[in-house]
Amino acid sequence: MRDGHHDRVASRAMSEESVTDTRAALRAATGGGAAVTETTSGTAVPSAPRASDDGGLDVGATAGATPDAASTSFGTRLEFLDALRGLAAMLVVVEHISEQQWTGFQTFALERFRFGEFGVVVFFMISGFIIPASLERRGSLREFWIGRVFRLFPIYWATIVAILVLHFGFHRYRGIDFYWPHWARYTAYNATMVQNFFTTRMALGQSWTLAYEMTFYVAVSILFVGGVHRRTAPIAAIGLLVAMVVANPGIPHPLAHDLNAKVTAALVVMIVLALGAAAYLSRGKGPVTTSLCMLFAALCAVGLANRYEPAFQAAFFLGTMFFGNAVYRWTKGSLSGRTLGLLSILAFVSIVVAQSRNWSPWLSGNPVQNGRFHMAEVLTYGGAYATFFVGVLLRDKHFPKPLLYLGTISYSLYLVHAIALYAGPEWPAHKTWTVLAQIALTIVLSALTYQFIEKPAIALGRKVAKATRPKHRGSAAPPSPPRSPAGGGVATG
Repeated sequence: MRDGHHDRVASRAMSEESVTDTRAALRAATGGGAAVTETTSGTAVPSAPRASDDGGLDVGATAGATPDAASTSFGTRLEFLDALRGLAAMLVVVEHISEQQWTGFQTFALERFRFGEFGVVVFFMISGFIIPASLERRGSLREFWIGRVFRLFPIYWATIVAILVLHFGFHRYRGIDFYWPHWARYTAYNATMVQNFFTTRMALGQSWTLAYEMTFYVAVSILFVGGVHRRTAPIAAIGLLVAMVVANPGIPHPLAHDLNAKVTAALVVMIVLALGAAAYLSRGKGPVTTSLCMLFAALCAVGLANRYEPAFQAAFFLGTMFFGNAVYRWTKGSLSGRTLGLLSILAFVSIVVAQSRNWSPWLSGNPVQNGRFHMAEVLTYGGAYATFFVGVLLRDKHFPKPLLYLGTISYSLYLVHAIALYAGPEWPAHKTWTVLAQIALTIVLSALTYQFIEKPAIALGRKVAKATRPKHRGSAAPPSPPRSPAGGGVATG
């Protein structure tokens, strides 16, 4: 779905723990805003909010759990996140399916509003909002990455296998003829989930977003090692500022297609900066930890240099994810409203300025059409930010259960709609029925894959994480209470 599709998107899960009287007392003492967990020694301490371990794109849910009336608080699943996930996933599904049937819809998406890209930006902000909190709650990089692997890869691999079976076994997978001449090599790249950074063919066109998710996880992990993972507002600002600077046709795109002296110099600078930042943040953590941080930082630098998307989008997407975490810090009182307001203004300025100078592979030779494209991008990105803010402001409200369920299965929706699109029913003389049938098939398949692939994988991931947990983990010291948002800066506590 890469060719002809320019929208992107990725899932997480979490267990609901019983609340003891001691935890209830601590929650009351902290103003009701912090969840409470127990250490292995039995000491109850405040912890990060018990949201689902979901980020944005891999919108998973607690195995065996469904949103309920208690989900509106930060004590269990966050209903507003599931509602946003459901909306974002369905917009991606609707655009990808509709634009294949109606030329007018594709023109509308290019010149008026890009539903799929809107969903992607919302997903990225959700990832930023909750993924660092998930890592903080776990307090262990090992458990965090085990959870990510078991959450993201099983259904992703299963979808790729299904595509191969449909093509080779039943000759029923249309739309990606470019993939089959070298399918074994392409599949090996695709299995890594960072194929977007290899500039290779994709079995799932929308899977390009997962490379950015993985990059964000690596960045958050390195920040966690350095103990500065809460200082996300400055990082978001840097990403948004860089997006404005590199929104220029002269920026290499992608690296593999233009490795000249200028590009090589830029790549060396990126690698040096990545290595320096990783080494500084991991100082004093031991040679193994420092080496791993530097290795993955350098790999991310090379991958980002070799991305398919325009350079400004790469910077903007990462800045957007850290922006999502800045919003989370604001909801917990550790970031001032003034700082978030200034960061929001920067985000909208970045969107407008970057689009005014943007190079894109979808631009034509028609200045009028290009102007419409840029305006569509501004409305799309700005609309995604505004929608996310509305969701956050309504975080204590209830949402329709069907929408919450779509949010629960949204990672499956995001992945398997390609199967409904390219292997599902198609009636050329009845395009509306084709669209409706493929959307319905997507929902049914997603419900099944969530139930029989995602949930068991999540449960297995928890067991593996528990098995790798140290037998005698020491008691954790209670964290400092969140700083008052009146200070006007980023609190690091």
